[in-house]
Amino acid sequence: MVNDMKSKQSKVSNPAVENTNNPYLNGHREWNERYGSYIQRANTWRMAAFICMGIALIAVIGMTYIGAQNKLVPYMVEVDKLGQAVAVRRADVASAPDSRIVKAQIASFIESCRSVYTDFAAQKSLIDTCYSMVKRGSPAYNKLNNFYAGNTPFKRAESETVGIELHSVIPMSDKTWRSEWKETKYDRAGVIISQFEMSAITTVSINPPLDEANILVNPMGVFVDDFNWSSKL
Repeated sequence: MVNDMKSKQSKVSNPAVENTNNPYLNGHREWNERYGSYIQRANTWRMAAFICMGIALIAVIGMTYIGAQNKLVPYMVEVDKLGQAVAVRRADVASAPDSRIVKAQIASFIESCRSVYTDFAAQKSLIDTCYSMVKRGSPAYNKLNNFYAGNTPFKRAESETVGIELHSVIPMSDKTWRSEWKETKYDRAGVIISQFEMSAITTVSINPPLDEANILVNPMGVFVDDFNWSSKL
């Protein structure tokens, strides 16, 4: 009798025997063995296809970006009077201007800021030149705003004009220059109202332009960071 009880417990506790005797589980196991591997392989190939499509899309975008880049690098070759090359540099990257160009740009800045014309278009061009040589938010930019706020050239042109005669633009250091000029005021009939000597200390920085927009605005890349001008006693 004890042996019979042990045999019954072993039959109940053995899942393999139970599963073997369950037709539903046996059918499910047979279905998995027959079709489950097909479904798994299909899912694997589907995942591989999505991965390949992603790689192909990235490759196409990369090739399009690379193809859009300019492969030609222009160079400028300077030659002497005998035709021998003396200097070679890239033509698409602006080089730092020498002291003569910086001097001319400072002179242009002072003349553009201090001159007053009766021609509206000409006066507007002078103002545009001034602002093209200062960076927004810099001390020079703020001082220029304050100057024009108290000396609106279009308003002044209704009764007077101003001419500038530069005497000198001398470097004090690599970044600081001293300028001297004579400023003459005329009435609308061209009669001299007053003449006085002026001087200015100007601090500049060189930032060669890297794109077409900046080349059109400030091709030399000379920017006035700060300035102080006053009448000479």
